[in-house]
Amino acid sequence: MTDKQLDINLKNALQPSYFPDNDVNRSLMDKIRSIEEVTDKDDDSRRSEERASRIRDARRPISWLVKAAIFFLVFSAVGTGGALAANYLLKKSEVSEHGVTVGGTVNDDDLAEPWEDVPNEKLGTEEGSEGDLWYSKEVVLTNGVYQNSYYYYKTYEDGIKDSGFPNIFSEPIGTPQSICYVVTEDSSTGQAVEGDAFEKTLDSIFDCNGHKVYLCQDYMPGASDDSTYSVCMNKTANTRDYTSSQGIVFTLVDDIEADVDNWTRKGTRTYVMLSYDKYTGFMYFEEMNDDDIHDILDKIVLSAQ
Repeated sequence: MTDKQLDINLKNALQPSYFPDNDVNRSLMDKIRSIEEVTDKDDDSRRSEERASRIRDARRPISWLVKAAIFFLVFSAVGTGGALAANYLLKKSEVSEHGVTVGGTVNDDDLAEPWEDVPNEKLGTEEGSEGDLWYSKEVVLTNGVYQNSYYYYKTYEDGIKDSGFPNIFSEPIGTPQSICYVVTEDSSTGQAVEGDAFEKTLDSIFDCNGHKVYLCQDYMPGASDDSTYSVCMNKTANTRDYTSSQGIVFTLVDDIEADVDNWTRKGTRTYVMLSYDKYTGFMYFEEMNDDDIHDILDKIVLSAQ
């Protein structure tokens, strides 16, 4: 199996969507995680506050891309951050033993639980032609429902142009190692229609003076403003805040039992959540000191599209 195919298989271990009621949501849970049905709710007022939530598992041994997600139900109404004149306020981060969450509170047991493997079917590959910014494309069907199209680029700037995500950096932060734009479509009611995506993600990895820096930028059309978004970790520690030169307050969280050096040993990764406006996402910095992390965070400018 090639590294790229391993990336695809593991990246798509779980894929998210929003559903209108408990029965449909429990059906998805049964298919993906093979766990018991979500407990029936006995309070009508709490039912009215149910909303979907995303978890991204940063613990899985993915050689480059770190992207795995699943939906479950939560029960508290939470507001979103407002906007500054130039930069957006980041949504507040809530840290637990096994992860960090924005937009609400998540049971730590859910963050600690290992994911079940789901089937992936490779539908085809394509090389970019003249005029395409991407150089390679692969299409994979996950769990027989989610059609994922992967577009690979040489530069972050090309990925930005094609994906429509904002360039969050005021200047380059390092050498791009892997830039992949992923479009996820629901094919449960027939062939997925291109352009009718329910999730778009730009996964970028940079080499910054010999250290790996990963950036996930995610957008789900139709997602509610108060959706909860979580990143799973092995063991969190050393939570602290940093106010950048741009005036953005970042919450830094260490995973002190992360799998580093392409998952060959345990080490430390520092995570920062990047959820604002209609976008969600995060960054991690592999075994970097705070001064170097601060230098990169100072280059982040958040603005709406």
